[in-house]
Amino acid sequence: MCFRKRILAFIIDIFILALLYMIIGIIPMYDDLILISEDLNKYFYIVFGMALLIITLAFIGKDAINGQSIGKRITKIKVVDDKGYIANIFKCIIRNITIYIWPIEALLVLLDKKKLGDRLAGTNVVECD
Repeated sequence: MCFRKRILAFIIDIFILALLYMIIGIIPMYDDLILISEDLNKYFYIVFGMALLIITLAFIGKDAINGQSIGKRITKIKVVDDKGYIANIFKCIIRNITIYIWPIEALLVLLDKKKLGDRLAGTNVVECD
């Protein structure tokens, strides 16, 4: 499998995540214009926090739909389990949650081309048919 496709897919996914965080992050700067009362302001920040949490959880499960994130769809690769079937949501979460220990992930990918998350979840990234 082309290693460059995997890196490109990751860059696309991170770019989308950063863009979503920036869009959500801009909203609190204008809360004085949007909200009038302090009671509404309190609920606004609860919704803001929930939006950030949802985006983060969506990123962790990003490969759960047909084994592909947006970046993987663009680069025509997908996540499969050891038997060659599309990885289920549990396996996708396991393989993506290790992004929070990214130095170890990066080292393993550079040395062996297989990340820790793939090892733990029993998944592989393959090219689409």
